[in-house]
Amino acid sequence: MSAVAELLALFRGTGDLRPELLVRPGRQLALAELELDAHTVLVDLDDPAVLAAETLRPSIVAGRAHAQRR
Repeated sequence: MSAVAELLALFRGTGDLRPELLVRPGRQLALAELELDAHTVLVDLDDPAVLAAETLRPSIVAGRAHAQRR
């Protein structure tokens, strides 16, 4: 969630979001709504203790190596 908030903060007070504003370094930004089961557990990837418990390294979580994150 914090990554989304950081990106959207750039648009605060700019008026309507136009499609051309939603492109950052050649990548189209998008928002999606997820409907999760009531029993779904989300992992807080901003919490170092969670990363350690899940044996995840920050560089893997924040990087662009999508295959390694799956």
